Amino acid sequence: MPADPRLGALRSAHRPAVTYPILFSLIGLSLAAGGLFVGFNGDSPGFAVAAAAVLSTSAYLYSSLRRRLFLYEHGLLLRAGGQERSILWRDITAITPTYSSHQHPDTIIDVILRSGTEPRLVLRMTWSNHQAIRKQLWSLIESSAAGA
Repeated sequence: MPADPRLGALRSAHRPAVTYPILFSLIGLSLAAGGLFVGFNGDSPGFAVAAAAVLSTSAYLYSSLRRRLFLYEHGLLLRAGGQERSILWRDITAITPTYSSHQHPDTIIDVILRSGTEPRLVLRMTWSNHQAIRKQLWSLIESSAAGA
């Protein structure tokens, strides 16, 4: 059940794609292994590097993999950590997409959504099933371009 009943029926739920968490985990584990190697070879700050790498990688994974994006009939809901942010489609005052090459739904890199006095929301296409998100946002981009 969404926090805002004005959102309507749920259309799709998304979790973060695992590409970046896997990449940053490999980097963090490499740093930890290097720190352990240096630590076991007699340089005690290596253990501190290993501990910091493990802790920071764990914190990143915990925070990034807890995020959820829900697309509803009348808006979206973003859950990050213990916070929820809902935006109704009708409340969006400006939508600014960034494309990788030409204006097409498949080339959207990110979208900046502004609604009223709230801070902007930068929605990157790093979600699972980002095609559904792009399809929904493309209809908003087209309607805002037609209204301008």
